Amino acid sequence: MATSFRTNSRFEWKPRVALCGSMSVYPCVLDQQNCLVSSGVRTIVPDPEDDVAEQMGSREFDEFKRRVAFAYLRKIRDPRTIAVLAVNCDNHGIANYIGPNTFAEIAVAFAQGKRIYVFQQIPAVYEDELVAWGAVPLGGNLSRLVDDFHARCREAEQQLLLFD
Repeated sequence: MATSFRTNSRFEWKPRVALCGSMSVYPCVLDQQNCLVSSGVRTIVPDPEDDVAEQMGSREFDEFKRRVAFAYLRKIRDPRTIAVLAVNCDNHGIANYIGPNTFAEIAVAFAQGKRIYVFQQIPAVYEDELVAWGAVPLGGNLSRLVDDFHARCREAEQQLLLFD
């Protein structure tokens, strides 16, 4: 699914990867973001919730979580987001854990035709869906995602040259 944008328009296309993962493994999400950024991959991550959760009551936090989740889903749907990386570190005693919110973010990415990467392996509980959706398990190695990102950027640059 290739989309072309003119660079002289108000909207300059700068592709990025959205990282998804449980807040309980947020440090791992940030580690993967740092690795990607150091490889020249633009990224976005959700804002942390820890400080906010401690300052709110449960109803107030639920409303906050709805707002934040919806805003991040909009960022995933944004045309600049070309892929998602589900950072599925082992969590809650479950290998390759993907929580419900992360799975929802993956589903939105799939519905928008975005590429889906899974940091470790695809968890058995979601195997049917993720395999059918073309998710790429990275086995803890980001090089495939980095290579794909840079290849996609080169393709986009070549398309943009057609408009010059």
